[in-house]
Amino acid sequence: METGNESVRKKTVVNENASGFNLKDFILRYIKYLPLIILGIIISYFAAKLKLRYSTNLYQSSGTMLIKEEKRGADKNAIEDLFTSKSGNDLSTEIELMKSRSLMKRVVKSLNLQYRYAIKGKVKTSRLYESIPIQLELVNCPDTAVGVGFEIKIINANEFQISRTNGTTKFGQEFTMGKKNLKINKTQYFDNTTYIGQKVLVNWTPLESVSNNYSSGIKVTTVNDVTRILKVSMQSESAQECVDVINQVMHEYINDNLEANRKVSEFTIQFINERVKNLEGDLKNIETETKDFREKNNSINLDAQSQIYLGDLNDARKELTRQLILIGSSRGILANFQRDENIKDYAPTGTLEDQNLQNLFLEYNMKQFERQRIRAEFGTEKEKTYIEKTNDVKRIREAIIGGLSKLIAISEVNATQLEKTISENTQKLKNVPGLQNELINYSRNQKIIEELYLFLKKKGEEAGITSASTLSNSKIIDPALLNNTSISPIPSKEYSLALFLGLLIPAAIAYLIELFNDKIRYRDDIEKQTNTPIIAEVGHSDENKSLVVTSKSRKVIAEQFRMIRTNIQYLVGAKDKFTVLVTSSFSGEGKSFISTNVAAALALTGKKTVILEFDLRKPKIIEGLGMVKGAGITNFVVGKSELKDTIRRVPDYENLWVIGCGAIPPNPAELLLENNVDVLFEYLKENFDAIVIDSAPVGLVTDSMTLSKYADATLYIVRHKYTMKKQIRLIDELYVTNKLPKLSIVINDVIGSTGGYYGYGGYGYGYGRTYGYGYGYFEETKKNPVKEIWKKIKGFLLFWK
Repeated sequence: METGNESVRKKTVVNENASGFNLKDFILRYIKYLPLIILGIIISYFAAKLKLRYSTNLYQSSGTMLIKEEKRGADKNAIEDLFTSKSGNDLSTEIELMKSRSLMKRVVKSLNLQYRYAIKGKVKTSRLYESIPIQLELVNCPDTAVGVGFEIKIINANEFQISRTNGTTKFGQEFTMGKKNLKINKTQYFDNTTYIGQKVLVNWTPLESVSNNYSSGIKVTTVNDVTRILKVSMQSESAQECVDVINQVMHEYINDNLEANRKVSEFTIQFINERVKNLEGDLKNIETETKDFREKNNSINLDAQSQIYLGDLNDARKELTRQLILIGSSRGILANFQRDENIKDYAPTGTLEDQNLQNLFLEYNMKQFERQRIRAEFGTEKEKTYIEKTNDVKRIREAIIGGLSKLIAISEVNATQLEKTISENTQKLKNVPGLQNELINYSRNQKIIEELYLFLKKKGEEAGITSASTLSNSKIIDPALLNNTSISPIPSKEYSLALFLGLLIPAAIAYLIELFNDKIRYRDDIEKQTNTPIIAEVGHSDENKSLVVTSKSRKVIAEQFRMIRTNIQYLVGAKDKFTVLVTSSFSGEGKSFISTNVAAALALTGKKTVILEFDLRKPKIIEGLGMVKGAGITNFVVGKSELKDTIRRVPDYENLWVIGCGAIPPNPAELLLENNVDVLFEYLKENFDAIVIDSAPVGLVTDSMTLSKYADATLYIVRHKYTMKKQIRLIDELYVTNKLPKLSIVINDVIGSTGGYYGYGGYGYGYGRTYGYGYGYFEETKKNPVKEIWKKIKGFLLFWK
């Protein structure tokens, strides 16, 4: 016999091996959940199909455009530079401009996106974007800040009905909704066959709201950090709408840029032409005055008389000339700003070198352009934003006037000082006739006007060329193209997700069922917790009687009991006579059924066998055999009956006897300690070859422990899907401590498979196996077809049982 330590060691080794993954056991454990998995896949497949059928498809398209970087030459003081930004065109700014509401309003108007139509189906509402059969017309809309939406049903080719109203309305007939007068007209796409009987949703949304929606829906990003290419993309339930909106956004952006450049060029040319015209008059006047002076004073050539002195005055005169040109330009610009009627013009300038004034001109022109664009957009000068921009223009205008006045004052002081210097040097020419001085003055003034005139003429030609060749700072690289493949939902992804969920959810359910199950369902549920040998597995019996082993029975369950009989021989060894104790953890695990049929199997071999109904609290042996209750074990132990009167033959079995419980005692545990119990077993061991003790459950009372001293082997009954897993700890404790002799486990009432084989001969206690089911080897039980069908349905619905 093994010692406790040897048992513990053996148990540890076996359990370590049992803890490894066994593919066969895994398949046997989870194969019964296959119907649930198949059902889950079917349900998820149809769910995905319904989603694809009734979900609104979402489409996406994109286009790209290049934003050119503005390059400027050395002449940054050119007049046209005053009308444009010198900060270049930063990409982040261009992105915001492209997504701006003002630009989007132009897109919405050009594509007529304030109107929206949809066909209402039983489940799904489909957007109409192309080939729209009807068109809403706003005859009178006093409040443009409130939208309008309603549902109509097309009755026939001439009439429709507005939802929640009585009567019908003809197409083209004016009707009232709220404070708005509306009409619904048919379009060229109206088809009697397609649209009669359909429900159509009609909506008109205010421009501001629609623009906000599309502005938030447009996505503008840089392609990478190196290039200046922007990607414009959009998602919509209409593939064509994506294409139209994206392309229109890019076109409107280009047009807006061209319009701004053209306005700058036009105002530049207008300013130069006005100044040139004035200078032409001044130049003509001074030429006339010089001619008159020479004719009057008969002074044709006086230059030879002053050449010696003019060299000393060159430098002072050049500087004076520069100051006078600056004063002339500044006064011309100042005069233009001081005229109140010019509040609507842009800021012109020519050759000013003061950087502060240049910055003020830039800010003035930008505010002026924004002001003019707001007025053009809203058509009124009472708009709040327009008034704010006008105040900004006036403020900057006053700053410019102040700056120009200050610049003129400084230049005049400089000119006065230069004239004083020239006057001092001119004294050296006192011997030259005074006429020379007058001619010099005329010549100097004429030269100033000529230089200013030529400068402006040159700039006028440049501005004209620039205006004629005005280009946008951007161009479309790839326009948006129609893409009829939806980005959501994607059939392949939806079906893949459905397959994944169809597998995952049933698998999770199966795992949770297995995880929280506390009943013995598989053979390894036992083997992982104890080294106690499993002597056999007994299948479920559909018989109405408890005794299923007969001499002529060839049913599977009968063969399983014969296998138990064979393995008992290996348990008890070479003994000709032996006693087998049958116990379990709780009542209802089939202890009496196993005891009865094991005894019957032993009796069929010719062994004189007796069954002892020692479950003194809930006896079932006599009742299961269909015998009448009479005197039994308790009667003999208390001395109220003779032993020979308690031993009864089981009908139809030649070598099988039974001793019933008798009267149920009030103190079964104490009764088993009586001396007559020893007398009983001494007599039975002398007169019988095999004794089968049907004892009380060891998990509830100590009766089995008391009777274990009379037994040579113990069969511990574990019922499939009934015995709790935690009870295996008790079996393991009994096996390790050897409290019950030669303890072995019998798995009872096996439905399906426990991860082992029916009738397997245990581990180390037998060599035979049954041949398995089928092909006429075993006797087939006649089955009720209706009951079999119900069992299969029930098994399918309650597969986890």
